[in-house]
Amino acid sequence: YIVNTRKRGLFLKPKGKWDGTKNYEFVITGMSDSDYAKDDSKRSVNGWSTFLCCAPVSYRSKIMPIVALSVTEAELFSAVNCAQDMMFIMRILNSVGLKVKLPMILYIDNKGAKDITHNWTIGGRLRHVEVKQFFLRELKEAGNFECHWKKGDDMHSDVFTKNLAGPLYEKNIAPFVGTDEYMMEYDGTPERRVSEAGCRESCRRLHKSGEDIEVAQSVIDECHVAYKEFRMWLDTVVIK
Repeated sequence: YIVNTRKRGLFLKPKGKWDGTKNYEFVITGMSDSDYAKDDSKRSVNGWSTFLCCAPVSYRSKIMPIVALSVTEAELFSAVNCAQDMMFIMRILNSVGLKVKLPMILYIDNKGAKDITHNWTIGGRLRHVEVKQFFLRELKEAGNFECHWKKGDDMHSDVFTKNLAGPLYEKNIAPFVGTDEYMMEYDGTPERRVSEAGCRESCRRLHKSGEDIEVAQSVIDECHVAYKEFRMWLDTVVIK
């Protein structure tokens, strides 16, 4: 990968332009994700990234120091790490007299993790993650944070947790490296390749969950893909 993409590097192109005054509000966002119990030790892999005006300023992949007992716990662990990085960036800007737009937005692709950051009620099965819950909730109550859900295929930090299919990988690294010459080496446009990858992932999930093949077909009909090529893949992989 390194040899074949030797010209690829970090691409910094922030949105907006600082007017030079102290009243300008910089925008900090974060994305966190986790791949649950995929390591041989059954520890989850956390990945998170932070953006300043849509330009990446930090990103990290790290295996959890403990074994998470649920997907929600693993996602929450990653969200806390991302929130800490976002707070660090905000304090650096504040230390030099610059303002940050509040609340900062933290995107999570797990609805359970997102919901418990907004809910002060705690169930018995979540008591082991209570400390992290209260950390994010206090940030929210102080007006520093809001946690929003984002679809997994659009979660850019997913590249730091596992190996993704080629088109989906290219889609999610674009915010970090921009659109470079290597992304056009595949057949078709980037949008078509990403859409096809999304269809394949959706069909795999539907097939594993035992859904009827007609449901999988309805997903395909909504995607912008080369129908004949994808139909051949569907016949060989999903139906059989």
